[in-house]
Amino acid sequence: MMVTKRILVGYDASAPADDALRWALETGRTQHVPVVAVVVGGTLDMMATNPHGDALMEAEDRQLSARRLMEEVPDVDGEVDLRLGHPAAELAHAAGPGDLIVVGAVGHSRGAGLLMGSVSQELVRIAAGTVVVVRPAAAPEEHRIGVGVDGSSDSLTALEWACARAAATGEHVVALHGFQPSLHADHPGASVRDLLVHDLHLHEQRLAGWTADVRAAYPGVEVTLEAAAVPARGLLTGFSEHASLVVVGAHGHGVLGGLLVGSISQHVLNHARCPVVAVR
Repeated sequence: MMVTKRILVGYDASAPADDALRWALETGRTQHVPVVAVVVGGTLDMMATNPHGDALMEAEDRQLSARRLMEEVPDVDGEVDLRLGHPAAELAHAAGPGDLIVVGAVGHSRGAGLLMGSVSQELVRIAAGTVVVVRPAAAPEEHRIGVGVDGSSDSLTALEWACARAAATGEHVVALHGFQPSLHADHPGASVRDLLVHDLHLHEQRLAGWTADVRAAYPGVEVTLEAAAVPARGLLTGFSEHASLVVVGAHGHGVLGGLLVGSISQHVLNHARCPVVAVR
């Protein structure tokens, strides 16, 4: 069973960072995991040349803001960690095995800000562990976790992560598999509809086989399998409209190949309507 040891939150006192910290605190409360708000105050050179300047004052203000938010959830073991350097690098370095890194989808535009186009996506590339990008949920009342599954080991690790979370939260897990229909299949004279039905049945069987071991390991978690002849990006972002989380592996193959290194990853991270989890 996958166990989260700590939740590290990149915190810059922006509204998205507040959302990220609140998400982390609620997750920490539910799963009994300590939460660390990581405030990156700037580089060592900045502090050395202007030790009483804006960077230090902003870092201190961010520490106070993080502590105030933590007081809203007293049942969580929380602390604030001030670091100097580049936000993505410091968060990646601070995380140990089993730690979860959480950031907001957008942040301030200054050096310590957590921009969606920079820090969040850089973390997905360089972090050794799992990264959560907290985006506003279109349906916050939902309790469904969508997981992109393509048969790769990383996608099955993502499914295991989702099931481990669902075992603690009671959420429902949906394993999602998008595929390209092969209308040239060896069925001469078959109609397009018959070919689509054949392909769908084939991919449903594959999805059931890929996920069998993980489903058996979490008998108390409700897992639904859903295969669809649509592009991965559309399947995942569409599902996010009615989801609490979308979870993907750090790498993949086939239709979901390169899920977090190319256009599909950028689409999911930028357009999902709920938090996105990138699992390693």
